[in-house]
Amino acid sequence: MGLPQEVLDVLTTPIYVERYVNKDSFGNPIYGPSERVMAVVSTHTRRRGSPGGADTIGTRIEVVSRVLVDYGAWSPYDRVTTPDNRKPTVISVDTTNDPEGNPFFQQFILEENRK
Repeated sequence: MGLPQEVLDVLTTPIYVERYVNKDSFGNPIYGPSERVMAVVSTHTRRRGSPGGADTIGTRIEVVSRVLVDYGAWSPYDRVTTPDNRKPTVISVDTTNDPEGNPFFQQFILEENRK
């Protein structure tokens, strides 16, 4: 038994995931082809003042998808492109089990800091 259809029906936002493959001779990451993944994207923005007086905006983006079933497990080294074409830093990848205890959903926690 998987997750209920009403849960699966909310996976309506396409994101793009490029799997980390290796590093080149300069230490830069090499990614595989982009995969379109249907997900739920939730964005939380916070503003912080810095000692110099400039504001820093941090955005936490949570992406939930049936990736383990449809695409295979994600890695924190993968690169994610959000619907508005941003490529924030992957902070963590969390796994959620289905009612039987099998890995089913994964969640990217992404963060972007801007001035």
